Order: sequence, then structure tokens, then C-alpha cells
Amino acid sequence: MTNAAAGEAGGFEIVVASLASAVERRRRVEAMLSGSPWKWRLFDACTTPREDIPYDERAARIQRGRALSRAEVCTFATHYTILRDFAERGGEGCLMVLEDDVLIDGGFPFERLPRLMAAAGIDMLRLYSRFLYENRRVAEVGARHHLVRFKRPVFGLQAYVVTREGARRTTAPIRRIVRPGDDEFDRFWANGVPLYALYPYPAMELEGPSTMAGRETMEKVAAQERPSALARLYHRLEKLRRAGANARLRRRDYEIRRRLRGFVFP
Repeated sequence: MTNAAAGEAGGFEIVVASLASAVERRRRVEAMLSGSPWKWRLFDACTTPREDIPYDERAARIQRGRALSRAEVCTFATHYTILRDFAERGGEGCLMVLEDDVLIDGGFPFERLPRLMAAAGIDMLRLYSRFLYENRRVAEVGARHHLVRFKRPVFGLQAYVVTREGARRTTAPIRRIVRPGDDEFDRFWANGVPLYALYPYPAMELEGPSTMAGRETMEKVAAQERPSALARLYHRLEKLRRAGANARLRRRDYEIRRRLRGFVFP
């Protein structure tokens, strides 16, 4: 299902990840987006892993500290497929990715975000996160929002905008699945895609069980397993790499602030 894009939304598209069997959720998405000026479509969420990026349970126990649930592996495959397909299409433009349990602000000018991202020189912009961990306030964006950069993973792939370059850089290093998708995509010290976000968020996650992430299964698996000594050592090394990346990104934050000085949004 699509809705014709209007005017300045030309280089902007929305993709909503949803299980083909989630009939009621798809009806809600259609009701939310059918009257909007944005081009959009549904993407059938993966129900099986991808053969080209296999799940490595042994590595997951070391790098994530536990095994992953099948739902986590399939959610990873869903977002990877969306981003990889977008990266390989060529051309210009931005893609906004939503999950089907997200409600967006219908009055927010999402089609202007590509212009903001181009002005700031950023390739991925989060519109929602599960947590609000330590962050740097980078720049004012209009009268109501500001751009922030998170210093550690905040998790959640419910709503984000990405350029083709961002999609390429996020997916290019991935050869196997060893952690959940949001955990993998948040590793800015490894993939070179910093965690910038627009706050306050123009998207929110609806209450209710997740059909995509299988959160209940994930929490049950995590509670049954305790990270090994090797996993704890790996996490300490990752923390050092993350600290180094954060130190280097401070200069980039200042440059973005300079670029957005006087920027008019929306």
C-alpha cells in the first residue's frame, strides 16, 4: 500500500515493518498514514533468519553474554533487509523506518528531516529510543526540538530516518548475527554511525505486547543466563572503544552546531 508523495516529500519514503499476519496492526497503520502527504509502504517482517547473515550462538554468548531468541534474530533480519535493500538501490533520498506498534505525530513535518540531516551532515536520526541515557545536547532545531547525541546504546528500532550512506555503513560490517538488531546498529564506535536523535521525539511506542521484537521471550532468555567471564571481559573492552569514539565525536558535535546556526526548521 502506498500513498502518493506530495511536493517536497519527493526524496522521502516511509517503510513500516509488520508481520503479514498482524491484520489489526496493519489496519491501524493504514488509518494513520493513508491521509498523509508521504509515500509509504508496508514491509512483511521476516519470520525466518537470512541465510547470508547466519546467527552465531557461540559468539552471541561471548559478545552479548547470552543466546538470542528466534524473534530477536528475525527482527534483526527484518531491519537489515530494509536497510540493505535501500542502500543498494542507488540515488538520493532518505528512508524513514517504523515498526507497526508506533504512533507518529501527524502534524510533524517528517519530509523536512532529509534537509535537516543534509545540513547537519548526519546519516541516521533516531525519532524514538527505549532509554534516555547520557547524551550531549548538540544544537537547537527550530523552536521546539533539539539535536542530541547519545554516548551509549539506547536501543529500539521503532522509528528512525536514514540516508543511503547511513544504511550502507550500518549494514556493511555485518557478517553474522551475534546481538539484537538495535544493539548492533547502536554500536557507533564500530560502524561509524553516531547516535543522533531529534528530541522531544515525534514518535512513540504504543503499549501492548510486541509482535516484532518478542520482548517477553527476550527477557525470559536473559534472566536464565549469566554472562561468562569472557563475555564480561569483552564488554569492558567495548566500553573502552566506546569512550574513545565519544571523545573523537565531540569535535563533530561542534561542527554540527556551527552548521545549524541560523538553520530554519521546519
